[in-house]
Amino acid sequence: ENVLTEILTSRTNSEIAKIKETYQKYYSRNLERDVESDTSGYFRRLLISCLQAGREELTQDQLIRLQQSGPHSIMNHSKAQLEARELYNAGERRLGTDEVTFIRIFSLRNIYQLRATFDEYQKISGKTIFKGIDSETSGDFCAILKAIANTTTPWLTGFT
Repeated sequence: ENVLTEILTSRTNSEIAKIKETYQKYYSRNLERDVESDTSGYFRRLLISCLQAGREELTQDQLIRLQQSGPHSIMNHSKAQLEARELYNAGERRLGTDEVTFIRIFSLRNIYQLRATFDEYQKISGKTIFKGIDSETSGDFCAILKAIANTTTPWLTGFT
């Protein structure tokens, strides 16, 4: 489970597609079905979402803007504010946790958009996303959310 988490949270959509293809060739089995049968709960749901390779990726125009003007030039700040509020409302602000909201945002947004969302989350909640994850989730689901959040940390220095 740790290996799956590490691999699936740090790969591009095309890399995930290649992993699934290689797995099928090597084991003559479908990776998504194997993950589904070997895992459970929200952890399984997030792994499957990652395996579906639906994460937003940067367009050619965004890559150029990123190189020329830095990460802030490609972030949708209004979306970050909205989704930070959704995460806060799905966790800290309510009794229990709406895990589906966490799965949707964490599995679909690129690392730059997640970083912007996590920065907004901290403004709203007064906590880092890591502390929010710790207080609202547990076990393998907590670990995979933190692994995804960790993919955004190289961008922390001089970023906020």
